Amino acid sequence: MALPFLQTDKQKFLDSQAKWSKGLGEGWKGTKFLGMGCFGVTGLWEYQGGSLADLCKKKPGITKVVVKMAQVYPSAFDPKSGRTALDEGEIGRIVTGFNSKHLIRQFGGNRVGDQFSEMEDVVRVFLEYCPGGSLHALLKQADSDDPKPIPEIDLWQIFDCLARGVYAMERETEEMNVPGAPAYTGRDEELMHCDLKPDNVFLGYRDNEHSRFPISKIADFGEALFVDSYDLQDDESGAKYLERGAPAFKPPEEAINKPFGGWQKSGIPLLHARKGTCSNIWQVGAIMNAMILRAHMDFNPDEIKNANPPLVNISKLRSPSAQRQINLGSQLNHSQGLEDKVITDLYTAQLLTLIQECLFREPEYRPKCDELVEYANLGLQKANKELGPSGWASVTEPEIVDPYDKVPILSSGTPPEPPTSWKVAHVKLPTGEFVDARDLEPVRKGMLSSALDALPSSFVARISRSTTPGPKTPPPSPLSPGGLAKTVANGLVGMAGVGAKYIFDAAVEQSKKRKRSAANLSSSEKEDEFEII
Repeated sequence: MALPFLQTDKQKFLDSQAKWSKGLGEGWKGTKFLGMGCFGVTGLWEYQGGSLADLCKKKPGITKVVVKMAQVYPSAFDPKSGRTALDEGEIGRIVTGFNSKHLIRQFGGNRVGDQFSEMEDVVRVFLEYCPGGSLHALLKQADSDDPKPIPEIDLWQIFDCLARGVYAMERETEEMNVPGAPAYTGRDEELMHCDLKPDNVFLGYRDNEHSRFPISKIADFGEALFVDSYDLQDDESGAKYLERGAPAFKPPEEAINKPFGGWQKSGIPLLHARKGTCSNIWQVGAIMNAMILRAHMDFNPDEIKNANPPLVNISKLRSPSAQRQINLGSQLNHSQGLEDKVITDLYTAQLLTLIQECLFREPEYRPKCDELVEYANLGLQKANKELGPSGWASVTEPEIVDPYDKVPILSSGTPPEPPTSWKVAHVKLPTGEFVDARDLEPVRKGMLSSALDALPSSFVARISRSTTPGPKTPPPSPLSPGGLAKTVANGLVGMAGVGAKYIFDAAVEQSKKRKRSAANLSSSEKEDEFEII
């Protein structure tokens, strides 16, 4: 069902701030309608000053912000997906806490309590403005277009940014392990973006580290969700189909069980499906494949004919990297067009084969996130080194892709903080009301309401800066046994504090150990199930 937003609503949206219960503040004006999707719209707001008193104030550190407005209960959501309009704001708040400059920054959380035209109840989030638009603009826009190839150094820059963004999504920081620090031992869950594609990678400003091409930032976490970590999944759970993300960019572990899709009947196996960071890395490879060809791509057409090749193949390229000791010729990958002579004449094998490794069909063979950062950065360093000690001394500098040479260069440093009034973070209580939980640490999807429900009402009142009546919602579905266990466990944590948390953590750890050891049990062996889902 189409979003109930008319052409005439565009200016109305830009002029609507006076009616918001939680606005940007005095002096801000909607200046540009940026776009419309299935679930919402975005616009640019700029600080222009206002009254004489306002003009006398110090100019804010942030002068441009993107406002995204969506329906609270859009009928376009597939009930099977489990998605809600509040997911993006909740996960965006978590992701912003990772302090990665390669992930889009969100200011505060969800803002509810307003209505807009035929969209009725709406939720808004405030986002970092990226002047370069999205990577989608680099793709061929019409059959008659003949865009110039993107210079390899700029492709390495994009690759490096995406690798660092995916790393931050897994490690919850962009900081790499320092010498002497304890080895990373993993987490119980991983953040799966589900919808990584050129449209959802935005280009910010240029800076000292990104002087030629703007910094790339992973954005739009509306489809994202937390999944069990790689070693806690099995082949069945890893292949479960999720009603999330663009079908054209679904990784093999998603596409293999897509209803009415062609991969199920293709006869091409996927032995050990897993989801999470490995899926994000596959989609990074798909984005880079599209950037190389400057083409719109569909890795999962409905009709899978002659799939092997071109939709999946064994590489004929020889990887120059001996570090990973992966034989490209031994594993199927989903790259398209990277072995055409026109491409191999333009780009190094180091770049093309790393993209192919990201696109391996089997998740276990793809680079890990720290490996991808290392290899992408090595490629970027090599490309920069070829310029010579004084810049483009030994070769002719390739043109910067238009119009990115016009993107301003900002000095690197700590980004400015938003006003405290922007830090509203409405979360929904089981009663249907929304409270401003800005003072609480954001938690993973599905856990917050049960935790708040278990807190004494006096505490909820104390942490709530405001309580907003929520729009009427359909009655909740009965909890599954696993969901009920999770609700009870998290309620205990909220009520009893450290002691209950110790018991809860011990139970989760026991569940993890059982899952990890399950792979070593023969099919004839059975063990009692104990799992908090």
